[in-house]
Amino acid sequence: MSNITITKEMILKTCPSATKLDLLLPEINELCQKYNINTINRIAMFLAQCLHESGGFKYLKEIWGNPPTAWQVKYEGHVGLGNTQPGDGKLFMGRGLVQLTGRKNYQAFADWVNNPEIMKNPALVSEPKYAILSAIYYFTINNLNKFSDKDDIVGCTKAINGKKMLGLEERKKYYNSLKASIIL
Repeated sequence: MSNITITKEMILKTCPSATKLDLLLPEINELCQKYNINTINRIAMFLAQCLHESGGFKYLKEIWGNPPTAWQVKYEGHVGLGNTQPGDGKLFMGRGLVQLTGRKNYQAFADWVNNPEIMKNPALVSEPKYAILSAIYYFTINNLNKFSDKDDIVGCTKAINGKKMLGLEERKKYYNSLKASIIL
């Protein structure tokens, strides 16, 4: 595949309010190539989903309410998320470009990147490299490139966001804009 470089201009044309580009773009360009997110469709899909999920790269971690929101309260003791120890709900809050959430998911991600420090310091996932890698991990383990290859933004959004598919129109707008902006 061609080595595609995502530029600040491409992102800002798509999402003018995008932030943290100087921190994120070098890592995005390197890691997407390394992990097979390396075609126009794949890069556009990955970035469209990440831009939406992170509010234009503004949020690399969940905004924790004070008090916690009704949804955040449900994290505590949520066995499906692997939150079995007191405090796990907040400790393993959503972080990264697609909001990795829960002890079980953090452990699987830590194993995937072979970094046990993530379990000792989950806040690492809100740092640029791991914020991006956690999104790539999600794309990889769920084979989301298959949706990219079929130009299926609806299928990819459903795989990330569930049947509600929140923000579908924004994700479509980002995807189409990025596809038009990427030049080989």
